[in-house]
Amino acid sequence: MKILIEGYSYSPEVVKNVLPEKRLLLTDEKVTIENVGYFRNPECDDFVFFLPKVLLEQIEIDGVKRDRVFAIKGDPAMAKGFAPEEIVDPEVETPDGRKLTDEQKSFLYEFAVWIYRAIAQFKERNKDTAAVWEQKERQSGAFKRKYVTNTLLDVILALRRFHRDNRDYFLFKVKEKHSGANKINWTRTIAKSQAIIQKGRPLYLDPRSKKRSIDFDEELLVIFYSILSYIRAKFGFPVQINMGYELITGEKFERYLDGYGATRLKAIKYKYFSDRDLTLWQLCFAFFDKAHKANVVSNDEEYLLAKNFEIVFESMIDDLVGDETISDLRELSDGKEIDHLYLDESLTRRSASGEKTFYIADSKYYKRGNSLGVESVAKQFTYARNLLQLDLDLFLNGDDASDDIKRRRKALDKVDLMRDKTTEGYDVIPNFFISATVPEDLRYDDDNLVLHEGAREYRNIHFENRLFDRDTLILSHYDVNFLYVVKLYAQNDTGLKEEWRGKVHREFRTHIRGLLKDRFFFYAMMPYDELSDEDATRFLRENFKAALGKVYSPYPKLNGKTVYSLALENPNKMVKDSTLSAEGFEKRKARVAEENDAVKALLKTAFYIIPCELGENPSTALQKEAEAHPIPGAKTADVSESVVVATGYAKGYIDAVRSNGRCPWDASSCKNPLAVQMFVFPHTNQADVFSVNGDAGVQGPMSPEKVKSDCPEFATIELPFASYYVWSVNLPKDTEGGK
Repeated sequence: MKILIEGYSYSPEVVKNVLPEKRLLLTDEKVTIENVGYFRNPECDDFVFFLPKVLLEQIEIDGVKRDRVFAIKGDPAMAKGFAPEEIVDPEVETPDGRKLTDEQKSFLYEFAVWIYRAIAQFKERNKDTAAVWEQKERQSGAFKRKYVTNTLLDVILALRRFHRDNRDYFLFKVKEKHSGANKINWTRTIAKSQAIIQKGRPLYLDPRSKKRSIDFDEELLVIFYSILSYIRAKFGFPVQINMGYELITGEKFERYLDGYGATRLKAIKYKYFSDRDLTLWQLCFAFFDKAHKANVVSNDEEYLLAKNFEIVFESMIDDLVGDETISDLRELSDGKEIDHLYLDESLTRRSASGEKTFYIADSKYYKRGNSLGVESVAKQFTYARNLLQLDLDLFLNGDDASDDIKRRRKALDKVDLMRDKTTEGYDVIPNFFISATVPEDLRYDDDNLVLHEGAREYRNIHFENRLFDRDTLILSHYDVNFLYVVKLYAQNDTGLKEEWRGKVHREFRTHIRGLLKDRFFFYAMMPYDELSDEDATRFLRENFKAALGKVYSPYPKLNGKTVYSLALENPNKMVKDSTLSAEGFEKRKARVAEENDAVKALLKTAFYIIPCELGENPSTALQKEAEAHPIPGAKTADVSESVVVATGYAKGYIDAVRSNGRCPWDASSCKNPLAVQMFVFPHTNQADVFSVNGDAGVQGPMSPEKVKSDCPEFATIELPFASYYVWSVNLPKDTEGGK
């Protein structure tokens, strides 16, 4: 077996005896491998495996970065690894006397097989694909789907698998043949042998044992183990043979390869009846049949090669992560196509109905250590924008949507409009890259799903401190164990794939939530008890600019009132970008901290606000908060006359004036005329001036400083909407709420 690695440029001298001359394509006097897969070279009757470039890692050697494999950090002997040309033949020492360990050689053989099986699986799922070149011989015999024998390599793999899966069967056969093999069969001995009488007792010089002179079961096992021994010696595949048979080797086995093996198997074919005996016979026959054809037709190439393995890797990730039921949504209106798309629990929403949102992913296949390009990041942000628009197209019109839109919605179970109609905030779209890596321990049994080493969080923002804004897009980057993914895909076990899909979806959701929790403070908000849902809606609309992008409604209603999420950026966890100076970055952090305080102070005039972890349902905690801290009462102060103004009374008055500019009470029924002047400061730099006398209207605005200078004596009433500064009040005695 020979090993070549995709993307590496070899000297022609290195590969001239590995590949046929017609396949040596020179670029700058080098032979660059551009394919991944399997190739049987008929000129040297050997397998050549083209392995993925993800094995390569750039190591700095003498000040120059070079491609290496099997480099181990912290190990002086292996820190520089091996150059790809040094492992073309895994059994040969390097010029400086180094040699691959048994574990490394075993890894190469096993990895080559998994790559071959993954490409074969891709070809099976995409029969008309142009991404894979294939040439094979006609399949020999009729086999169960478990054992594919399209190529000589398929047969070898099937033989190894049969050996691994039937160890108990082989042990039983050996015990059965040898148990009682040396016991005398007296019936046959008396019937077939001549007895000598000595001292009145018969003696038999040629006793017959129970062992048959020709044991066809044992002959098939000997042929099978002889094939395994040849595979181990010829191609390097690790196989354990410990049954103690006298194997067929050397020139005798070469005769079997030249055609006698198939002839002999045909002669004993009808001696076998059990399913396993017949399967073993078929596998052995397929091996000799293909080996003989390879010897006779010396120029017959056999290969399975991926022209662009990136397409295969993308298909692998989509099969293991994506959602086929919404695959048609991957094609966007601008002609672009999202690599991977699936539905999962929303990062922000949490209710019994389990609302879902779109998750966008892009798989990246390159050498280890390579970084993302600017184009890849920009493309992924464009995907998110287009998907938001798609969501609006599907759900914005609700029940008034066309029949075609309603039909397209059916596949989107538990998905809804991602825009909040009250706050005009948008739900967060999880968006991430998945790149392949190979662990130093070369293990297949752990997915090693982690944040990409040295990866930063990519952001696209138009306004700072607005997580729930349409133009705030966040992108993360994860690594996954390439070996684990290849094996899982190649095995094609539906149960194992579904199990990992559920696991990896949970991990992506948890990781991305963790990133957001680290960057933002999250709160849950509910209107005060004395405010209706309509009051809260009006408040948010009147303070639209302060709430925009910070407030969103992902939760179910509580006691008939909308529960909102508030997200404020953590200034201590802000990440400096290259467009800012150090001084400018400090100013930005201070500005965000000041804004956070102002926004919370404003919202607290109308809402209960409690900390709430992202993705949790805050209903119980908000209910307790409302019970423990009822709405703040009115504060009173003496003005020119002793006046007591009740919260509900003042609020009702202000609401009425705001709605129609008229006094809410009939002034003619009062003993004293109604004369009230109010200055309303909703935490802004201006005041709405209510100058009401009977049917008088609303005047304003006026700055707080002018109010205070012109009206030195005023009372402050803390109400749900804002701080209302009351300068002079003259209320009728018989009006409820005042004297």
